[in-house]
Amino acid sequence: TYELEVATPTITPGSCTFEGNGSITVEISCTTDGATIHYTTDGSDPTAESTVCNGTISLNDTKTLKAIACKNGWNNSDIVSATYTEKEIVQTPILNLTPGTYNAPQSNTITCATDGATIYYTTDGTEPTTSSNTIESGESIIISQTTIIKAFACKDGMSNSNMTTETYTFEVPLPT
Repeated sequence: TYELEVATPTITPGSCTFEGNGSITVEISCTTDGATIHYTTDGSDPTAESTVCNGTISLNDTKTLKAIACKNGWNNSDIVSATYTEKEIVQTPILNLTPGTYNAPQSNTITCATDGATIYYTTDGTEPTTSSNTIESGESIIISQTTIIKAFACKDGMSNSNMTTETYTFEVPLPT
């Protein structure tokens, strides 16, 4: 007897890395008309009882996606697999000085819990970039006027940290 086999599904994009704190949309398709695509994201092999894919799925953390296509009266397709790896996120920098109002210069230590991360910062309220001032974790800057500090940290192979923003207001002492 002649038996038909369902075409192996296509996963687009294939295995890749995506930014932490984000998600990736993956399309699963099959060229066999009338085939139903089933998938798993826990690394197990899918069956005709697994979750049905209706075109795309969204993944928001590291997963191994496996898919199979099925059609009544046909042999199931081969299983196709792709791995999506979420980049680790650099920890958000922390400023040790409590935001508030001051009347004398203050030392403000900036730290980042991710070893080897570079901290970029501004003191004028603008968004820092990788061209902004840098500081090593545990170092301090002195502030003596109203200042808005914005800082983020990055490290090769990881997603950039979230931005931290703190406002420090300085009152001019009244003459005595």
